[in-house]
Amino acid sequence: MLQSVRDNLKGTVAVFVLAIFIIPLILFGVEQLFVGSVGGADVATVNGESVSRTDFMRELTIEKQRLQQQFELPPNSPQLEDAALSGPVLQRMVHREALYQAAVDGGMGASKTDVWKQIAAIEAFQVDGKFNNELFKERISYLYTPATFLRASEKDFVLGHMNSGVADTAFVTSQEMQLLASITQQKRTFATIEVPRADKAENAVTDTELQQYYEANAAQFIEPEKAKVSYVELDLEALAESVNISDDDVRNIYQEEIASFKADPRFTVAHILIDDNASAAENIKAVESKLASGTDFEEVARQLSADLGSKASGGNLGLMIDDAYPKEFVTAAKKLEVGEVSAPVKTEAGFHFIKLLDKSNVEPPSFEERKDSIARQLARDTAQEDYIKKVAVLDEKTFGADSLRYAADALGLEVKTTDWFSRVGSEGVMSNQQLLNEAFGDEVLVQRHNSKVIEIGGGKAYVLRLADHQASRPIPFAEVKEQISQQLTEQRIAEETSRRAQQVLSQITGGKSAEEVAKELGLEYKSHEDASRTSFEIGSAVLQKVFSLPRPAAGQPILDSVALPTGGAVVIQLTQVEDGSINDLAEAQRSALQNQLRFQLTQNELNSFETGLIEKAKINISN
Repeated sequence: MLQSVRDNLKGTVAVFVLAIFIIPLILFGVEQLFVGSVGGADVATVNGESVSRTDFMRELTIEKQRLQQQFELPPNSPQLEDAALSGPVLQRMVHREALYQAAVDGGMGASKTDVWKQIAAIEAFQVDGKFNNELFKERISYLYTPATFLRASEKDFVLGHMNSGVADTAFVTSQEMQLLASITQQKRTFATIEVPRADKAENAVTDTELQQYYEANAAQFIEPEKAKVSYVELDLEALAESVNISDDDVRNIYQEEIASFKADPRFTVAHILIDDNASAAENIKAVESKLASGTDFEEVARQLSADLGSKASGGNLGLMIDDAYPKEFVTAAKKLEVGEVSAPVKTEAGFHFIKLLDKSNVEPPSFEERKDSIARQLARDTAQEDYIKKVAVLDEKTFGADSLRYAADALGLEVKTTDWFSRVGSEGVMSNQQLLNEAFGDEVLVQRHNSKVIEIGGGKAYVLRLADHQASRPIPFAEVKEQISQQLTEQRIAEETSRRAQQVLSQITGGKSAEEVAKELGLEYKSHEDASRTSFEIGSAVLQKVFSLPRPAAGQPILDSVALPTGGAVVIQLTQVEDGSINDLAEAQRSALQNQLRFQLTQNELNSFETGLIEKAKINISN
């Protein structure tokens, strides 16, 4: 029940990487974002704390984006309607809020520094592998302000750690391991008699039976609606490839970049934190003494730093984000040379010895580093103007025209035609949902007009025209008669094979030994001693059946049969079951089994823990 809640705890930071690439203002309209409504400012309260309508509309928009991209849904899909999504989204939000409140009440929290470090690690906010504040602000601006994004990320951070905390409490007892090993390492002794697939059905299928099956199962024999379209494609990248860019043009742009280059220093830092308490002076002297004696900074951090989050990595904090650190810390770090260590710096967190590990982005890139990128951008910029003009020509030459040929001739393009495709699409051009929707839209399919110009992103524009259409239709009986005949014949052969297997079972039940019956009927008999669940040479269908049978009583074997994927059948006589032992496992197997069991127990504990917290919460949904 709560798996979706736990999945959502990955929330803002993880989901945002998906969300930033789809602009919600285009898909759903400005009016849906960050505005209230006549319904009031809040959509719910959890223990008296409000869940705002603004936050709800944001989550609803993100969910629409996620579904649309994951399932390639058109914007007008019923699955994206508010009525379908509002309930689940709101339930997930109130459950998440209840869990967050419980975490905070339990004393959990997240430092601004830790949250910023998590945000800075998101590749979508990085340029050349390093966090870029301007890119960050630009990419969150559609859905968040920096403050609201930080707040949402802080919730994710806290909830993730609460989940980890609960998960880390799970443990496996030796009795549980022994019980699991007794099942997984169990061995079974049994005999098999293989009954070959019958050569033919006892009674052949008649034409009347085929016709009756066809009529009774008419829904199985419907060919879906199909279409072919002709189209012209305008491609910006193809236009750019034909543009010649001179070295002088590239060098001129490079010189402009150099002239306007402004150093934007980025500082990578490490620190040793000393708590501000009665022992602070003594601990500061200990750090100073070790550093003065030549002890490596990273080693001193591992030994003496009070920052549990960074001491294991030698105090490395990574890229310093100004807003994430105290002003005194930032000011002191920026005064250092690479490799230099500061004197103790006092902040509200304690005393910091700061080491500047790296200072980058202070020199402009070389011409060799930039020339290919500049050339590509110049070619694309030049082609962009041509592309826009040609899109206008494409629109003019196809609007109201009875063919795509006029536009193709004017633009030097080729009129292409797709293969047959249905409403679920196909490979190639018609794998694009936007083009697929247009192909089956009223203008193209019903009115038989050229489509409007369809720009699908990435600098590609299309115009479609219906080339051929085939409505959904019943497939004639004559076309599927052979298929039905094969299907019914196979059913009857399977029934005949099963009947023969039952005859074998009956003879064994009547008192004959399995080996004797097999010999009399000329069938293959095999004895399997101490087979395990991994004895795959026996065959998965037989193994699965054998290990699903009940434990036989002394002297009373269990008899059954199983159909084989190849069409035959196997009669099984189970005679003995021997439970496994933990001692049967190698160390690696034992460890894997323990991890598997711990994972299952963790899921159960998380379910119980979360259910309990949510049931205790006072949740009120606004009307």
